[in-house]
Amino acid sequence: MIPLPIHYEELEAIYGAALGSGQHTVAVTSADHGEGVSIIAYALARRAAAAGRRTLLVDLNTETSTVASRLGLEGRDWSPSDSSANESIIHMVGVSLSILAAPMAPANILNARDDEKLRVAMAKWRERFECIVLDTSPLTRLNQHNILPDMAASACDGAVFVVLAGRTPETKVSEAVARLHSAGAKIVGAVINDRHNPNLSVELCRETRRLDRIAFRLMDAFRRFFRTNAFLMQKI
Repeated sequence: MIPLPIHYEELEAIYGAALGSGQHTVAVTSADHGEGVSIIAYALARRAAAAGRRTLLVDLNTETSTVASRLGLEGRDWSPSDSSANESIIHMVGVSLSILAAPMAPANILNARDDEKLRVAMAKWRERFECIVLDTSPLTRLNQHNILPDMAASACDGAVFVVLAGRTPETKVSEAVARLHSAGAKIVGAVINDRHNPNLSVELCRETRRLDRIAFRLMDAFRRFFRTNAFLMQKI
């Protein structure tokens, strides 16, 4: 997981819609796996912590739990129905950010799938933290081990929906949004992940390769210009 710089204007817009407008709990989710949910959730939590707000990032993606492990933290198992939901929280040194790794035992995962038990746990977390960010599993890849992302989102003040541009089919996006609406979740923003969409500079450089055989020096000069032009480097 590559951390997203918290000074990005794009992140500031997400933060403003999700946690900067009086809301305290937000779920980050997507239609499919690999869309960048954990990156956005971690960035949102770091941004809230940077504002001096006591923030808890909860990993509810039991299929591909990544937050704690990629930060080099050893998570402890927990259940929303007992004190372990608080005792297993890892407090980061020097920042107002704490991490709760995903539950592991099947019985604990089953408890976390109980809407009422999860809401009770979140109420207890709110007594200690000003902001809570939930990193959830994909909405269209449900299995017996997943903690239902639509249920988790409905327990929050809002949900941020992440879409990987150029990869996620429109049908999956529509299905995922329908699930959120059906659960009563409030979508406060959508993030378009442009990871696989090249900017104009990359596209122009690629096109110049076709003329390398007849005008290499000129094409090479064009590529140097394209790679350093701020306007062309913008995402499209």
